[in-house]
Amino acid sequence: MQEFPEIINETIKCPQCGTIMGEDYSNCPSCMWENPYKNIPKSERNTHTNKYDADISEEQKEEFKKKAISKRNLTDIPESIVNEIISSIKMTTASKFSHHIEYDEIDIVCADCVFGMNAIKGVLVETRDILGGRSGTVQKYLRDARNIAISELKKDAFELGADGIIDVDIEYCPASERGTMFIVKVSGTAVKLY
Repeated sequence: MQEFPEIINETIKCPQCGTIMGEDYSNCPSCMWENPYKNIPKSERNTHTNKYDADISEEQKEEFKKKAISKRNLTDIPESIVNEIISSIKMTTASKFSHHIEYDEIDIVCADCVFGMNAIKGVLVETRDILGGRSGTVQKYLRDARNIAISELKKDAFELGADGIIDVDIEYCPASERGTMFIVKVSGTAVKLY
């Protein structure tokens, strides 16, 4: 059966190499995995995902949560439940949380998101660059990329047994000369709070 990764903020994660890419890409830019959504109209895409079922019962949700928490593994857990689990992980750019005095450092965690805009949006960005002013298109892509990278960072921290991340740093870097591809890097120190 063809695997249909979940669409989040118009992006999908390649199941072979983990690259985050736009849902409209024909192939993964890193490993050339063939995107199964390429021939499915956008309005019908969410009905083809096999990893998320909107009709999951409360009992099944609790089972998924227990499995994820006991094994500290988010593999094969529906994305909606993963998001619920990782939402409890606290983050700060400071070197400690103000209300938690004691913690154990676990490990450094890092995540990044390479994000490309399609050619039409790239032309709009180049026009905005010439005319000046804010580019809502770029801001949306950077915000989405940041949110994806933060989500991946929290997943890594959770799987290490952490319930917090300190010293969080977010970096934005262009990945192409034309300014239509960006890298958002997020890093921090995973900690167990007491």
